[in-house]
Amino acid sequence: MGLPPAIREPTIFHEWMEAFLAIFLQPVIEPPEVQACEDEGKRRKYPPWAAKKRSIQVFAHFIARYGQTQEKTYADISQVRAMPLVR
Repeated sequence: MGLPPAIREPTIFHEWMEAFLAIFLQPVIEPPEVQACEDEGKRRKYPPWAAKKRSIQVFAHFIARYGQTQEKTYADISQVRAMPLVR
């Protein structure tokens, strides 16, 4: 299955990957009242954690759906030059 037309353009795809990376690397600073909370369920609902969790789910779904569809050997993979995610 091919990529959706909206992200087939390499620059747009790169921007999406940069956005995901920025979210993944963004530290979550919890206020003292959240840190003191003993209920793990409530801590998980803290909006920055929830946003990070949801973005990881979206990224995993994207990779599962549009990721590599053919078996590749290590030799094949080592020849691929990845587009850098950070400028």
